[in-house]
Amino acid sequence: MNISRMSLAAKMRAGVLLLSLTMMVLALPQDQPDIVWQAQAGPAIAFSSDGQILVAGNQLRLAADGTLIHTLTMPRVGNGINTVAISNDGQYVAIGIQSFNQNLHLYNAPTGTLIQGRISAHNNGTTSVAFSPDSQTLASGGRDGTAKLWHLPDMTLIQTLNGGVGYRARIFAVAFSNDGQLLALGGQAGVLIFRVADGTLVRALSPAVSTLCLAFSPDGQTLAAGSDAIDQYGQCTDCTIKMWRVSDGALLRTIAGGNNGIIAIAFSPDQQVIAAGSGDSTYDGVVRFWRVADGTLLRSFNQTGSYVTDVAYSPDGSLFSFARVDGLVVVAHNPSSSCSGTLSPTSHVFPASGGDGSVSVTAPAGCNWTAASDVSWITLTSASSASGSAMVTFEVRENATGSARSGTVTIGGQSFTAMQDSGLGDNCDYTISPTAQSFPAAGGNGTLNVANAEGCAWQAVSNVGWITITSGNGIGNGTVRYSVAANSGETSRHATIAIAGRTFSIKQK
Repeated sequence: MNISRMSLAAKMRAGVLLLSLTMMVLALPQDQPDIVWQAQAGPAIAFSSDGQILVAGNQLRLAADGTLIHTLTMPRVGNGINTVAISNDGQYVAIGIQSFNQNLHLYNAPTGTLIQGRISAHNNGTTSVAFSPDSQTLASGGRDGTAKLWHLPDMTLIQTLNGGVGYRARIFAVAFSNDGQLLALGGQAGVLIFRVADGTLVRALSPAVSTLCLAFSPDGQTLAAGSDAIDQYGQCTDCTIKMWRVSDGALLRTIAGGNNGIIAIAFSPDQQVIAAGSGDSTYDGVVRFWRVADGTLLRSFNQTGSYVTDVAYSPDGSLFSFARVDGLVVVAHNPSSSCSGTLSPTSHVFPASGGDGSVSVTAPAGCNWTAASDVSWITLTSASSASGSAMVTFEVRENATGSARSGTVTIGGQSFTAMQDSGLGDNCDYTISPTAQSFPAAGGNGTLNVANAEGCAWQAVSNVGWITITSGNGIGNGTVRYSVAANSGETSRHATIAIAGRTFSIKQK
Protein backbone atom coordinates (compact mmCIF):
# COMPACT_ATOMS: atom_id res chain seq x y z
CA MET A 1 0.00 0.00 0.00
CA ASN A 2 1.34 3.39 -0.82
CA ILE A 3 1.39 7.15 -0.39
CA SER A 4 1.87 8.82 -3.72
CA ARG A 5 1.23 12.56 -3.72
CA MET A 6 4.43 14.40 -4.55
CA SER A 7 3.93 16.87 -1.72
CA LEU A 8 3.13 14.42 1.06
CA ALA A 9 6.66 14.08 2.36
CA ALA A 10 7.08 17.83 2.61
CA LYS A 11 3.67 18.22 4.21
CA MET A 12 4.53 15.47 6.61
CA ARG A 13 7.64 17.27 7.81
CA ALA A 14 5.87 20.62 8.06
CA GLY A 15 2.52 19.51 9.40
CA VAL A 16 3.04 16.46 11.62
CA LEU A 17 1.00 16.64 14.79
CA LEU A 18 3.45 16.08 17.63
CA LEU A 19 1.72 13.35 19.63
CA SER A 20 3.69 12.00 22.57
CA LEU A 21 1.89 8.72 23.20
CA THR A 22 2.47 5.64 21.11
CA MET A 23 -0.95 4.26 21.96
CA MET A 24 -3.60 6.94 22.37
CA VAL A 25 -7.30 7.73 22.35
CA LEU A 26 -8.74 10.76 20.57
CA ALA A 27 -12.07 12.52 20.97
CA LEU A 28 -13.40 11.97 17.48
CA PRO A 29 -16.49 13.51 15.92
CA GLN A 30 -19.73 11.57 15.74
CA ASP A 31 -19.20 10.41 12.17
CA GLN A 32 -16.24 8.24 13.11
CA PRO A 33 -15.77 4.46 13.24
CA ASP A 34 -16.03 2.18 16.22
CA ILE A 35 -12.33 2.28 17.11
CA VAL A 36 -10.58 -0.83 18.43
CA TRP A 37 -7.14 0.78 18.83
CA GLN A 38 -4.94 3.45 17.32
CA ALA A 39 -1.25 4.30 17.39
CA GLN A 40 1.49 6.44 15.91
CA ALA A 41 2.73 3.90 13.42
CA GLY A 42 1.93 4.87 9.80
CA PRO A 43 1.54 6.16 7.25
CA ALA A 44 1.28 2.95 5.14
CA ILE A 45 -0.47 -0.25 6.26
CA ALA A 46 -1.08 -3.89 5.27
CA PHE A 47 -2.81 -6.84 6.96
CA SER A 48 -1.25 -10.30 6.92
CA SER A 49 -3.20 -12.95 5.00
CA ASP A 50 -4.34 -14.61 8.25
CA GLY A 51 -5.47 -11.26 9.67
CA GLN A 52 -3.32 -11.62 12.79
CA ILE A 53 -0.76 -8.90 12.02
CA LEU A 54 -1.00 -5.32 10.81
CA VAL A 55 2.13 -3.87 9.26
CA ALA A 56 2.02 -0.13 9.99
CA GLY A 57 5.03 1.75 8.67
CA ASN A 58 8.06 -0.01 10.13
CA GLN A 59 6.05 -1.61 12.94
CA LEU A 60 4.42 -5.03 13.16
CA ARG A 61 1.46 -5.07 15.55
CA LEU A 62 -1.18 -7.55 16.59
CA ALA A 63 -4.24 -6.59 14.61
CA ALA A 64 -6.60 -7.50 17.45
CA ASP A 65 -5.30 -5.06 20.06
CA GLY A 66 -2.30 -3.18 18.62
CA THR A 67 0.34 -4.90 20.73
CA LEU A 68 3.79 -4.11 19.26
CA ILE A 69 5.54 -7.21 17.91
CA HIS A 70 8.58 -5.74 16.09
CA THR A 71 9.95 -2.36 15.17
CA LEU A 72 11.84 -2.89 11.93
CA THR A 73 15.21 -1.17 11.87
CA MET A 74 15.44 1.12 8.86
CA PRO A 75 18.94 1.16 7.33
CA ARG A 76 17.91 4.33 5.56
CA VAL A 77 14.72 6.32 6.00
CA GLY A 78 15.20 9.13 3.49
CA ASN A 79 12.18 11.40 3.46
CA GLY A 80 9.77 8.83 4.88
CA ILE A 81 8.00 5.54 4.24
CA ASN A 82 5.93 5.41 1.06
CA THR A 83 4.69 1.84 0.96
CA VAL A 84 4.59 -1.47 2.86
CA ALA A 85 3.51 -5.03 2.06
CA ILE A 86 3.54 -8.44 3.76
CA SER A 87 3.75 -11.68 1.80
CA ASN A 88 0.88 -14.17 1.77
CA ASP A 89 2.96 -16.81 3.55
CA GLY A 90 3.75 -14.33 6.32
CA GLN A 91 7.53 -14.61 5.83
CA TYR A 92 8.45 -11.25 4.30
CA VAL A 93 7.79 -7.57 4.79
CA ALA A 94 8.83 -5.05 2.14
CA ILE A 95 9.16 -1.31 2.75
CA GLY A 96 9.70 1.35 0.10
CA ILE A 97 10.90 4.81 1.09
CA GLN A 98 11.15 8.24 -0.47
CA SER A 99 14.86 8.53 -1.18
CA PHE A 100 16.90 9.05 -4.35
CA ASN A 101 18.61 5.70 -3.84
CA GLN A 102 18.80 2.86 -1.29
CA ASN A 103 15.00 2.97 -1.12
CA LEU A 104 13.82 -0.65 -0.82
CA HIS A 105 14.19 -3.00 2.15
CA LEU A 106 13.14 -6.63 2.71
CA TYR A 107 12.62 -8.10 6.21
CA ASN A 108 11.96 -11.46 7.81
CA ALA A 109 8.48 -10.96 9.27
CA PRO A 110 8.62 -13.56 12.11
CA THR A 111 11.94 -12.25 13.47
CA GLY A 112 11.90 -8.64 12.32
CA THR A 113 15.44 -8.92 10.94
CA LEU A 114 16.66 -7.30 7.75
CA ILE A 115 17.16 -9.76 4.85
CA GLN A 116 18.15 -7.32 2.12
CA GLY A 117 18.42 -3.55 2.51
CA ARG A 118 19.72 -0.37 0.91
CA ILE A 119 18.48 -1.56 -2.49
CA SER A 120 18.43 1.26 -5.03
CA ALA A 121 15.32 -0.03 -6.74
CA HIS A 122 14.19 3.23 -8.35
CA ASN A 123 15.63 6.67 -8.84
CA ASN A 124 14.01 9.19 -6.48
CA GLY A 125 11.89 6.77 -4.47
CA THR A 126 10.10 3.45 -4.33
CA THR A 127 6.40 4.34 -4.31
CA SER A 128 4.69 0.93 -4.24
CA VAL A 129 5.41 -2.72 -3.45
CA ALA A 130 3.35 -5.91 -3.80
CA PHE A 131 4.08 -9.60 -3.26
CA SER A 132 2.95 -12.21 -5.76
CA PRO A 133 0.23 -14.57 -4.47
CA ASP A 134 2.77 -17.44 -4.19
CA SER A 135 5.17 -15.22 -2.17
CA GLN A 136 8.00 -15.97 -4.61
CA THR A 137 8.22 -12.55 -6.26
CA LEU A 138 8.18 -8.93 -5.15
CA ALA A 139 7.04 -6.16 -7.48
CA SER A 140 8.10 -2.55 -6.94
CA GLY A 141 7.19 0.69 -8.69
CA GLY A 142 8.93 4.03 -8.58
CA ARG A 143 9.24 7.62 -9.62
CA ASP A 144 11.71 6.64 -12.33
CA GLY A 145 8.75 5.31 -14.34
CA THR A 146 9.61 1.63 -14.03
CA ALA A 147 8.25 -1.41 -12.27
CA LYS A 148 10.61 -4.20 -11.29
CA LEU A 149 10.15 -7.85 -10.40
CA TRP A 150 12.50 -9.30 -7.75
CA HIS A 151 13.14 -12.94 -6.85
CA LEU A 152 12.72 -13.77 -3.16
CA PRO A 153 14.50 -13.89 -0.82
CA ASP A 154 17.77 -12.99 -2.57
CA MET A 155 16.20 -9.95 -4.31
CA THR A 156 17.72 -10.83 -7.68
CA LEU A 157 16.24 -8.59 -10.36
CA ILE A 158 14.08 -10.68 -12.72
CA GLN A 159 12.91 -8.03 -15.15
CA THR A 160 12.08 -4.35 -15.56
CA LEU A 161 8.72 -3.31 -16.99
CA ASN A 162 7.99 -0.11 -18.89
CA GLY A 163 11.70 0.54 -19.18
CA GLY A 164 13.68 2.50 -21.74
CA VAL A 165 15.73 5.66 -21.63
CA GLY A 166 14.86 9.25 -20.81
CA TYR A 167 11.83 10.55 -18.95
CA ARG A 168 9.09 8.07 -18.12
CA ALA A 169 5.77 8.71 -16.44
CA ARG A 170 6.05 7.99 -12.74
CA ILE A 171 4.52 4.82 -11.32
CA PHE A 172 2.63 5.13 -8.02
CA ALA A 173 0.94 1.73 -7.66
CA VAL A 174 1.57 -1.93 -8.49
CA ALA A 175 -0.82 -4.85 -7.95
CA PHE A 176 -0.69 -8.55 -8.83
CA SER A 177 -3.79 -10.26 -10.18
CA ASN A 178 -5.20 -12.99 -7.94
CA ASP A 179 -3.61 -15.76 -10.00
CA GLY A 180 -0.27 -13.94 -10.18
CA GLN A 181 -0.21 -13.94 -13.98
CA LEU A 182 -0.76 -10.19 -14.44
CA LEU A 183 0.77 -7.09 -12.91
CA ALA A 184 -1.16 -3.82 -13.02
CA LEU A 185 0.73 -0.51 -12.95
CA GLY A 186 -0.84 2.82 -12.04
CA GLY A 187 0.77 6.21 -12.43
CA GLN A 188 0.98 9.39 -14.42
CA ALA A 189 0.39 7.41 -17.62
CA GLY A 190 -2.85 5.88 -16.34
CA VAL A 191 -3.27 2.12 -15.84
CA LEU A 192 -1.31 -0.55 -17.70
CA ILE A 193 -1.54 -4.34 -17.39
CA PHE A 194 1.51 -6.52 -18.09
CA ARG A 195 1.92 -10.28 -18.33
CA VAL A 196 4.33 -11.35 -15.58
CA ALA A 197 5.80 -14.33 -17.44
CA ASP A 198 7.38 -12.32 -20.24
CA GLY A 199 6.75 -8.64 -19.46
CA THR A 200 4.40 -8.16 -22.42
CA LEU A 201 1.97 -5.24 -22.24
CA VAL A 202 -1.52 -6.82 -22.29
CA ARG A 203 -3.57 -3.60 -22.41
CA ALA A 204 -3.78 0.02 -21.41
CA LEU A 205 -7.08 0.68 -19.65
CA SER A 206 -9.22 3.58 -20.81
CA PRO A 207 -10.21 6.13 -19.78
CA ALA A 208 -7.48 6.41 -17.15
CA VAL A 209 -5.57 9.45 -15.97
CA SER A 210 -3.00 10.08 -13.25
CA THR A 211 -3.48 7.11 -10.92
CA LEU A 212 -2.31 6.78 -7.33
CA CYS A 213 -3.74 3.43 -6.23
CA LEU A 214 -4.95 0.07 -7.53
CA ALA A 215 -6.91 -2.86 -6.13
CA PHE A 216 -8.10 -6.14 -7.59
CA SER A 217 -11.49 -7.34 -6.34
CA PRO A 218 -11.47 -10.45 -4.11
CA ASP A 219 -12.83 -12.59 -6.95
CA GLY A 220 -10.17 -11.26 -9.32
CA GLN A 221 -12.69 -10.17 -11.93
CA THR A 222 -12.41 -6.40 -11.45
CA LEU A 223 -9.55 -3.92 -11.24
CA ALA A 224 -10.20 -0.59 -9.51
CA ALA A 225 -8.02 2.52 -9.76
CA GLY A 226 -8.08 5.82 -7.88
CA SER A 227 -7.23 9.07 -9.70
CA ASP A 228 -5.77 12.38 -8.60
CA ALA A 229 -5.48 14.58 -11.69
CA ILE A 230 -4.90 18.15 -10.44
CA ASP A 231 -4.78 21.21 -12.70
CA GLN A 232 -2.57 24.30 -12.28
CA TYR A 233 -5.21 25.93 -10.09
CA GLY A 234 -5.26 23.07 -7.60
CA GLN A 235 -8.62 21.78 -8.82
CA CYS A 236 -9.14 18.09 -9.42
CA THR A 237 -10.00 17.43 -13.05
CA ASP A 238 -10.45 13.71 -12.37
CA CYS A 239 -10.69 12.49 -8.78
CA THR A 240 -12.61 9.28 -9.40
CA ILE A 241 -12.55 5.57 -8.79
CA LYS A 242 -12.83 3.61 -12.02
CA MET A 243 -13.53 -0.11 -12.25
CA TRP A 244 -12.69 -2.29 -15.26
CA ARG A 245 -13.41 -5.90 -16.09
CA VAL A 246 -10.06 -7.68 -16.06
CA SER A 247 -10.87 -10.12 -18.86
CA ASP A 248 -11.44 -7.53 -21.58
CA GLY A 249 -10.71 -4.11 -20.05
CA ALA A 250 -14.34 -2.91 -20.29
CA LEU A 251 -15.12 0.06 -18.03
CA LEU A 252 -17.77 -1.06 -15.53
CA ARG A 253 -18.28 1.94 -13.25
CA THR A 254 -16.96 5.39 -12.36
CA ILE A 255 -17.43 6.79 -8.85
CA ALA A 256 -16.91 10.52 -8.35
CA GLY A 257 -14.68 11.60 -5.48
CA GLY A 258 -15.38 15.36 -5.65
CA ASN A 259 -12.32 17.54 -5.31
CA ASN A 260 -10.59 14.94 -3.13
CA GLY A 261 -7.75 13.03 -4.72
CA ILE A 262 -8.19 9.27 -4.32
CA ILE A 263 -4.98 8.27 -2.56
CA ALA A 264 -5.77 4.70 -1.47
CA ILE A 265 -8.53 2.15 -2.15
CA ALA A 266 -9.53 -1.30 -0.88
CA PHE A 267 -12.35 -3.73 -1.61
CA SER A 268 -14.19 -5.23 1.34
CA PRO A 269 -13.66 -9.04 1.49
CA ASP A 270 -17.28 -9.60 0.41
CA GLN A 271 -16.60 -7.11 -2.44
CA GLN A 272 -19.83 -5.27 -1.71
CA VAL A 273 -18.03 -2.06 -0.69
CA ILE A 274 -14.99 -0.13 -1.86
CA ALA A 275 -13.24 2.16 0.63
CA ALA A 276 -11.06 5.12 -0.30
CA GLY A 277 -8.72 7.47 1.51
CA SER A 278 -8.50 11.04 0.24
CA GLY A 279 -7.16 14.50 0.87
CA ASP A 280 -8.20 17.91 -0.38
CA SER A 281 -6.67 21.34 -0.93
CA THR A 282 -7.25 22.40 2.68
CA TYR A 283 -5.07 19.58 4.01
CA ASP A 284 -8.07 17.71 5.38
CA GLY A 285 -8.71 14.05 4.72
CA VAL A 286 -11.65 11.73 4.51
CA VAL A 287 -12.41 8.00 4.41
CA ARG A 288 -15.37 7.12 2.22
CA PHE A 289 -17.29 3.90 1.62
CA TRP A 290 -19.19 3.30 -1.62
CA ARG A 291 -21.38 0.38 -2.60
CA VAL A 292 -19.70 -1.38 -5.52
CA ALA A 293 -22.96 -2.38 -7.23
CA ASP A 294 -24.24 1.14 -7.89
CA GLY A 295 -21.63 3.61 -6.58
CA THR A 296 -23.85 4.84 -3.74
CA LEU A 297 -21.93 6.66 -0.99
CA LEU A 298 -22.65 4.77 2.23
CA ARG A 299 -20.56 6.51 4.86
CA SER A 300 -17.62 8.86 5.40
CA PHE A 301 -15.22 9.74 8.21
CA ASN A 302 -13.72 13.23 8.09
CA GLN A 303 -10.13 13.65 9.27
CA THR A 304 -9.46 17.33 9.91
CA GLY A 305 -5.89 18.42 9.38
CA SER A 306 -4.43 15.27 7.84
CA TYR A 307 -4.61 13.35 4.58
CA VAL A 308 -5.79 9.75 4.65
CA THR A 309 -2.92 7.90 3.04
CA ASP A 310 -3.88 4.22 3.19
CA VAL A 311 -6.89 1.97 3.81
CA ALA A 312 -7.14 -1.79 4.38
CA TYR A 313 -9.64 -4.47 5.39
CA SER A 314 -8.68 -7.52 7.42
CA PRO A 315 -9.11 -10.72 5.35
CA ASP A 316 -12.15 -11.86 7.36
CA GLY A 317 -13.78 -8.43 7.05
CA SER A 318 -14.10 -7.91 10.81
CA LEU A 319 -11.64 -4.99 10.96
CA PHE A 320 -10.96 -1.92 8.89
CA SER A 321 -7.85 0.23 9.19
CA PHE A 322 -6.76 3.57 7.80
CA ALA A 323 -3.55 5.57 8.07
CA ARG A 324 -2.95 9.30 7.92
CA VAL A 325 0.00 11.38 6.79
CA ASP A 326 0.64 12.46 10.39
CA GLY A 327 1.41 8.82 11.20
CA LEU A 328 -1.79 7.97 13.04
CA VAL A 329 -3.10 4.48 12.30
CA VAL A 330 -6.68 3.64 13.28
CA VAL A 331 -8.07 0.11 13.51
CA ALA A 332 -11.85 -0.17 13.83
CA HIS A 333 -14.66 -2.64 13.62
CA ASN A 334 -15.72 -2.92 9.99
CA PRO A 335 -17.94 0.11 9.37
CA SER A 336 -19.02 -0.93 5.86
CA SER A 337 -21.95 -3.08 6.94
CA SER A 338 -23.13 -0.71 9.69
CA CYS A 339 -24.48 1.86 7.25
CA SER A 340 -27.90 0.71 6.13
CA GLY A 341 -31.23 2.44 6.23
CA THR A 342 -34.92 1.82 5.65
CA LEU A 343 -37.52 3.71 3.61
CA SER A 344 -41.12 4.36 4.58
CA PRO A 345 -43.19 4.08 2.50
CA THR A 346 -41.57 2.24 -0.39
CA SER A 347 -44.26 3.09 -2.96
CA HIS A 348 -47.32 5.24 -3.56
CA VAL A 349 -49.94 5.87 -6.25
CA PHE A 350 -50.56 9.49 -7.28
CA PRO A 351 -53.55 10.93 -9.15
CA ALA A 352 -53.18 12.19 -12.69
CA SER A 353 -53.12 15.75 -11.36
CA GLY A 354 -49.84 15.01 -9.56
CA GLY A 355 -48.93 16.21 -6.09
CA ASP A 356 -46.31 16.28 -3.38
CA GLY A 357 -44.80 13.20 -1.79
CA SER A 358 -42.33 12.30 0.93
CA VAL A 359 -40.26 9.34 2.04
CA SER A 360 -38.86 8.90 5.54
CA VAL A 361 -35.27 7.62 5.65
CA THR A 362 -34.11 5.91 8.84
CA ALA A 363 -30.32 5.44 8.99
CA PRO A 364 -27.49 5.52 11.58
CA ALA A 365 -25.72 8.78 12.39
CA GLY A 366 -22.82 9.33 10.01
CA CYS A 367 -24.39 7.18 7.31
CA ASN A 368 -24.25 9.32 4.16
CA TRP A 369 -26.68 8.69 1.32
CA THR A 370 -27.92 10.31 -1.87
CA ALA A 371 -31.33 10.53 -3.53
CA ALA A 372 -32.08 10.77 -7.24
CA SER A 373 -35.11 10.46 -9.50
CA ASP A 374 -34.88 8.37 -12.65
CA VAL A 375 -37.68 10.24 -14.49
CA SER A 376 -38.18 13.89 -15.40
CA TRP A 377 -41.72 14.09 -14.00
CA ILE A 378 -40.57 13.40 -10.43
CA THR A 379 -38.55 16.32 -9.05
CA LEU A 380 -36.78 16.34 -5.68
CA THR A 381 -37.78 19.31 -3.51
CA SER A 382 -35.38 18.43 -0.66
CA ALA A 383 -31.60 18.09 -0.68
CA SER A 384 -30.27 15.29 -2.87
CA SER A 385 -27.92 14.05 -0.13
CA ALA A 386 -27.98 13.82 3.64
CA SER A 387 -26.56 11.90 6.61
CA GLY A 388 -28.43 9.69 9.06
CA SER A 389 -32.22 9.84 9.34
CA ALA A 390 -34.00 12.46 7.25
CA MET A 391 -36.98 13.14 5.01
CA VAL A 392 -36.87 13.16 1.22
CA THR A 393 -39.58 15.25 -0.42
CA PHE A 394 -40.52 15.42 -4.08
CA GLU A 395 -43.13 16.68 -6.54
CA VAL A 396 -45.00 14.54 -9.06
CA ARG A 397 -46.02 16.55 -12.12
CA GLU A 398 -49.38 16.30 -13.87
CA ASN A 399 -49.81 13.30 -16.15
CA ALA A 400 -50.95 14.39 -19.61
CA THR A 401 -49.79 11.27 -21.45
CA GLY A 402 -53.16 9.51 -21.38
CA SER A 403 -51.73 6.38 -19.73
CA ALA A 404 -50.57 5.41 -16.27
CA ARG A 405 -46.84 5.56 -15.55
CA SER A 406 -44.30 4.70 -12.88
CA GLY A 407 -40.97 6.15 -11.80
CA THR A 408 -38.34 5.47 -9.19
CA VAL A 409 -36.57 7.59 -6.61
CA THR A 410 -33.38 5.81 -5.53
CA ILE A 411 -32.41 6.69 -1.95
CA GLY A 412 -29.24 5.21 -0.48
CA GLY A 413 -29.37 2.38 -2.99
CA GLN A 414 -33.00 1.53 -2.15
CA SER A 415 -36.01 2.25 -4.33
CA PHE A 416 -39.19 4.20 -3.77
CA THR A 417 -41.70 3.62 -6.58
CA ALA A 418 -44.17 6.32 -7.60
CA MET A 419 -47.07 5.24 -9.81
CA GLN A 420 -49.38 7.77 -11.40
CA ASP A 421 -52.90 7.28 -12.69
CA SER A 422 -53.77 8.14 -16.29
CA GLY A 423 -56.83 10.22 -15.35
CA LEU A 424 -59.01 8.01 -17.56
CA GLY A 425 -60.87 6.45 -14.66
CA ASP A 426 -63.99 5.68 -16.68
CA ASN A 427 -61.97 3.22 -18.78
CA CYS A 428 -60.59 1.37 -15.74
CA ASP A 429 -62.90 -1.50 -14.78
CA TYR A 430 -61.25 -3.07 -11.74
CA THR A 431 -62.05 -6.59 -10.54
CA ILE A 432 -60.48 -8.51 -7.67
CA SER A 433 -60.40 -12.23 -6.87
CA PRO A 434 -61.07 -13.64 -4.42
CA THR A 435 -63.20 -11.07 -2.63
CA ALA A 436 -62.80 -12.50 0.89
CA GLN A 437 -60.52 -14.70 2.99
CA SER A 438 -60.64 -16.24 6.48
CA PHE A 439 -57.63 -16.78 8.76
CA PRO A 440 -57.08 -18.72 11.98
CA ALA A 441 -56.11 -16.98 15.19
CA ALA A 442 -52.44 -17.65 14.40
CA GLY A 443 -52.67 -15.36 11.38
CA GLY A 444 -50.81 -15.91 8.11
CA ASN A 445 -50.08 -14.57 4.64
CA GLY A 446 -52.39 -14.13 1.69
CA THR A 447 -52.68 -12.88 -1.88
CA LEU A 448 -55.40 -11.55 -4.15
CA ASN A 449 -55.39 -10.77 -7.84
CA VAL A 450 -56.27 -7.44 -9.43
CA ALA A 451 -57.49 -7.25 -13.04
CA ASN A 452 -58.18 -4.07 -15.00
CA ALA A 453 -57.51 -2.35 -18.27
CA GLU A 454 -53.86 -2.00 -19.23
CA GLY A 455 -52.48 1.34 -18.11
CA CYS A 456 -54.74 1.78 -15.04
CA ALA A 457 -52.97 2.40 -11.71
CA TRP A 458 -54.20 1.05 -8.38
CA GLN A 459 -53.16 0.83 -4.72
CA ALA A 460 -54.24 -1.46 -1.87
CA VAL A 461 -54.94 0.08 1.55
CA SER A 462 -55.72 -1.77 4.80
CA ASN A 463 -58.11 -0.19 7.31
CA VAL A 464 -56.49 -1.81 10.39
CA GLY A 465 -53.02 -2.16 11.84
CA TRP A 466 -53.09 -5.96 12.12
CA ILE A 467 -53.15 -6.35 8.33
CA THR A 468 -49.89 -5.36 6.63
CA ILE A 469 -49.73 -4.82 2.87
CA THR A 470 -46.38 -6.23 1.71
CA SER A 471 -46.96 -5.65 -2.01
CA GLY A 472 -49.93 -3.51 -2.79
CA ASN A 473 -49.85 -1.36 -5.90
CA GLY A 474 -49.30 -1.56 -9.60
CA ILE A 475 -50.33 -0.64 -13.13
CA GLY A 476 -52.59 -3.01 -15.06
CA ASN A 477 -53.02 -6.57 -13.81
CA GLY A 478 -51.21 -7.45 -10.61
CA THR A 479 -51.13 -9.21 -7.25
CA VAL A 480 -51.65 -7.86 -3.73
CA ARG A 481 -49.68 -9.60 -0.99
CA TYR A 482 -50.51 -9.10 2.67
CA SER A 483 -49.94 -10.57 6.12
CA VAL A 484 -52.39 -11.02 9.00
CA ALA A 485 -51.04 -10.78 12.55
CA ALA A 486 -51.96 -13.29 15.25
CA ASN A 487 -55.17 -12.57 17.16
CA SER A 488 -54.49 -12.67 20.89
CA GLY A 489 -58.02 -11.58 21.80
CA GLU A 490 -60.92 -13.79 22.79
CA THR A 491 -63.25 -12.65 19.99
CA SER A 492 -63.04 -12.92 16.24
CA ARG A 493 -62.37 -9.83 14.14
CA HIS A 494 -62.78 -8.60 10.62
CA ALA A 495 -61.32 -5.86 8.40
CA THR A 496 -61.02 -4.85 4.76
CA ILE A 497 -58.47 -4.00 2.10
CA ALA A 498 -59.65 -1.32 -0.35
CA ILE A 499 -58.40 -1.43 -3.94
CA ALA A 500 -59.61 1.21 -6.41
CA GLY A 501 -63.12 1.25 -5.00
CA ARG A 502 -63.31 -2.52 -4.59
CA THR A 503 -63.36 -4.16 -1.13
CA PHE A 504 -61.60 -7.34 -0.03
CA SER A 505 -62.85 -8.72 3.31
CA ILE A 506 -60.75 -10.55 5.88
CA LYS A 507 -62.16 -12.50 8.85
CA GLN A 508 -60.02 -13.92 11.64
CA LYS A 509 -60.97 -16.21 14.51
